[in-house]
Amino acid sequence: MEGQEFDLPWLDPLLQAKFYVPCQCGLKDSTYFCIDCKCLPFCEFCETNKHNGHKVLKVYKASYQVGIKIVEISELLDTSDIQSYVINSKRIVYITQRQSKKQNNHGGGGCGSGNKCETCGWSNLFSPAKFCSIQCKVRLSSGEEKQGEESKDDGVSDLNSDGILEKSVQKLASKQSSSTSTTKRTFKAPQNSFRKKCRKGTPKRSPLM
Repeated sequence: MEGQEFDLPWLDPLLQAKFYVPCQCGLKDSTYFCIDCKCLPFCEFCETNKHNGHKVLKVYKASYQVGIKIVEISELLDTSDIQSYVINSKRIVYITQRQSKKQNNHGGGGCGSGNKCETCGWSNLFSPAKFCSIQCKVRLSSGEEKQGEESKDDGVSDLNSDGILEKSVQKLASKQSSSTSTTKRTFKAPQNSFRKKCRKGTPKRSPLM
């Protein structure tokens, strides 16, 4: 079921699309995406003149990210396990994940309590949501995140105990050599100091009484 659901030729172009940038026609920002054409995002002027009769999705910006109305995307994709938000009376789901990889490595994102996204760790989800965005659902279901973790584990297993021990010995020897060299450079033999005494002033005779 999941494999068939994500075998959609328009899904990857949608996830990679850049919205709210000037349209190619130069009139307005790009806030539309055509499911049939799978082309670059476009503005409402191009939507009326070039994509009439096509299945078109309109995006909305909220919290500096782009989302799609559930009533539109749910006809094409199951969004029941994706966290939804109400923006200006429109219930939307975000297209891309709510945080970067850097934030994720430091314990996830989000400012509230709740469940965590099963892909990126965003911690502001509420049941039955499992993902913070369409992108996170697709990544986990397609096995992309799992493959990345397996590659990381394979890299660790390639290191044998002899190699680790040898590197540790070399590192310790390098530190000792550096410490000895620094001591030799900073040590100086004491030198005799010949301080010249100040010369007394010209002697004067006391006045005769």
